[in-house]
Amino acid sequence: MDRYTGKLPDHNEIGVSSITDTGKHLVLTLDTLWKAPFYFDVEPQNYYYPTGGSNRNYSVTACTAEYVDIRFCYATVFTGTVELPENNPLFSSAEVINNGPDHTLRLHLKKTGGFYGWDSYYNEADQLCFRFLKPAVATKTDNAYGADLTGVTVMIDVGHGGRDGGATLRDADGVDLKDANGNYIDEAAQNLKLALGLKAELESIGATVILNRENDSLVLVDERLQMLKSAAPDLCLCIHHNAIGGYPNINGLITYYYTPYSQAAAKEIYKANEGSTVYKNNSLDWHYYYTARQPVCPVVLMENGYTTSPYDVSHMLNDESVQIKIKAMAQGIANYFLLINQ
Repeated sequence: MDRYTGKLPDHNEIGVSSITDTGKHLVLTLDTLWKAPFYFDVEPQNYYYPTGGSNRNYSVTACTAEYVDIRFCYATVFTGTVELPENNPLFSSAEVINNGPDHTLRLHLKKTGGFYGWDSYYNEADQLCFRFLKPAVATKTDNAYGADLTGVTVMIDVGHGGRDGGATLRDADGVDLKDANGNYIDEAAQNLKLALGLKAELESIGATVILNRENDSLVLVDERLQMLKSAAPDLCLCIHHNAIGGYPNINGLITYYYTPYSQAAAKEIYKANEGSTVYKNNSLDWHYYYTARQPVCPVVLMENGYTTSPYDVSHMLNDESVQIKIKAMAQGIANYFLLINQ
């Protein structure tokens, strides 16, 4: 093990450089003496189980945040003021709180729960930047989904692919299914089928849609996350299918979220599937899936039925059922963007 001799700085200093509106984001740029750690919290947030409970379940009924706190560790000096752009949709005011050993920048939200994602990075000048996602503008219209999503960007994270086929579809006897060429019918192909169909539906109402794969190719987890950070979409939807061996009667759709500000999107997609003739069961839940933990935008992960359920498999292989699933997802997404524009 290598050992290095050095001296830690005894304090840090933060200074406000600028805050700019890029059209899609508000970007706060700060001068910093050292690349010291910080805490980022969207508060206050009410949880169904305040401590997470025995299952680490941090479900919420809604995002209840009223402000964003960025606490800069060791920053005994904070200079400058945050002059918020006029008519910005996110923040009403900013204040700096002196905690003694450090400082907190508090950004008050214009409306309770009105937060949509963030990222941080150091720019070429080694300044610390915080990028806040603005709510995408959507308008009501008389198309099939009641919404014009022109200017909205949705990224679809298509699960599995390439040598990672995911779960294999099974028949009522628990036997893995094969196609006419003798190849196993896997989850990866079902994920892509839904993703391509959803892309077409969303584009038909004006949205820009990014897929991280459009064929049977392998996309590594780190690549998926880098694509998400780079694309910085208004919403990310992760498409998967579930599997649980030995329990063929377990079936249905599960819509997951992680961050509290992802719950609204997940809920609208969940609601759009209520009463579906495709799924016997439909649930909304919290989970710490890796991709869902990314904070740049609301992220929703869908398990679109079980490959181990004969009932669900029958609908996966039925083109009419697949189209019903696609239209429900598109409706939920359209409803979400209309909701945040109210």
